[in-house]
Order: sequence, then C-alpha cells, then structure tokens
Amino acid sequence: MTLDYAAAPFPDELVAGYRAAGFHTDAVVPRLLERNVSELGPKVAVIDDTHEVTWAELSDAARRVAGLLHAHGIG
Repeated sequence: MTLDYAAAPFPDELVAGYRAAGFHTDAVVPRLLERNVSELGPKVAVIDDTHEVTWAELSDAARRVAGLLHAHGIG
C-alpha cells in the first residue's frame, strides 16, 4: 500500500519539514512496531493510570488481534 501524498490534507512545506526532521517516513505501522520491539522490547510503550505495556507485549497483543481478524475473514 502506498499513500498519495499529493492528496494529503497537509501543506507540502509542512510535510517536507516533518520528513526533513525524520518525523515522517514511508514506513508502515507494522514495520515501525517491529523496529521498536527490536530496539525497545522490554521498555514501556503505553501507560495509563493502572497499566503499563511494554513494546513486546504491545506487539504480541497486536499479533493476536490480527490473527483473530484474519480467522474471521477480515484482512
């Protein structure tokens, strides 16, 4: 899947600034998650008032959800 940045609702100069700063790339979410798991696996990725989830736990949960969706013919 590729994104059509020409159709994006953001001004070209804003997108260019984010790309130049390294904040925006063509990486898709699964690849970004994999990278963070390999670099930050045991570190906390998400926190709220009662729970902490590491990058590895977040990845495991995402894989379980993806598997369930696939098992039900979604995706």
